[in-house]
Amino acid sequence: MILEANPDAHVQIIADDVAKESVSADLSINDYLFLAADSMRARLVFNAVVHQYLIPGAQLGSKIRSDSSGAIIDVMSANRPVRPGLGCLWCNQLIDATALATEAKSDSERKAQAYGVEEQNPSVIALNGVSAAHAVNDFMLDYLDLWPEPDMLRYEHFNFLRRTRTLVEPRKAADCSECSRTGQRYARADSVTLPWIEG
Repeated sequence: MILEANPDAHVQIIADDVAKESVSADLSINDYLFLAADSMRARLVFNAVVHQYLIPGAQLGSKIRSDSSGAIIDVMSANRPVRPGLGCLWCNQLIDATALATEAKSDSERKAQAYGVEEQNPSVIALNGVSAAHAVNDFMLDYLDLWPEPDMLRYEHFNFLRRTRTLVEPRKAADCSECSRTGQRYARADSVTLPWIEG
């Protein structure tokens, strides 16, 4: 689709884990990032790149939750703009340290500890289309310099059972090591190592 729109565009497909050193290093040369990944490690790397290299981006995704009886209780999509110093995934508890530790285990280790690596997940293709469309709109507003002032940054949460769209003001911790100007990562570029895994 990109090449149909612009035959001169350069498209590089990297079919690999964004959390690997060899892949995450490529993120720092981009102008904008879209995070549409399921892993906490991917969120960790994305968040670090945004604040470390001052590259705007958006974290998007969808979720269907059920209760203990199997009844569907939540169907939602999210479009979360993340800008250098704003919308940090750490500040907003969207990176879970326990899940990061779980992801560091092998499949056999997770199975042995009943982490549910074989659980079925419902299809969220249409739900992802909603969050992706809004994230692309945000990108176009950024590119055309039409995005509101930074203090107007809001997450968008769509709840399809309630048919609501909620704008959420992201939290910001004054002493966050990722996004605060006094932190260890903000605007440090190549002087700080990204939280990648070997590979």
